Order: sequence, then structure tokens, then C-alpha cells
Amino acid sequence: MVEVNWTNQSLDYIDKIAEYIAKDSRRYAEIQVKDFFDSAKSLEEFPKSGRAVPEVNDENLRELLVGFYRIIIALKNLTR
Repeated sequence: MVEVNWTNQSLDYIDKIAEYIAKDSRRYAEIQVKDFFDSAKSLEEFPKSGRAVPEVNDENLRELLVGFYRIIIALKNLTR
């Protein structure tokens, strides 16, 4: 089991994405944000299910593709 640590930049982006979507639909903004956090939650049990960030050589940085968005997540205690 690992701990998922969101960067401040990722959380800021999620806020901005939600604000943008909410201009048309508050409900869809809520769904998108929930999808982000639900997807990241799966990394706690299956950390390598997130893809290593291709442009960074650090196995503890993972990315998830959620809809049209890429979420980069730092993992602690990732065992090889």
C-alpha cells in the first residue's frame, strides 16, 4: 500500500478545470473532479497501474489519463 501525494500544482489545475467546466455545468464539473480522485485512489493499492511520466526519469512520479486530462501524481514508499 502506498500513499498518494498530490502536488499543489495538480490540485490547482483540478480547481481550474472544475471552474471551467462549471461555467456550463456544475454537475459535470463535480463528476470530473470525482473521477480524478477516484482514479488516483486506485494507485494506493496498485501504484504501478499509473504510467511512469515519460518525460521524467522518476519511478515515483506517475500519471493517469482521466478523460481528456493527464494527472501527475507523486508516490511515496513505492517498492520496486
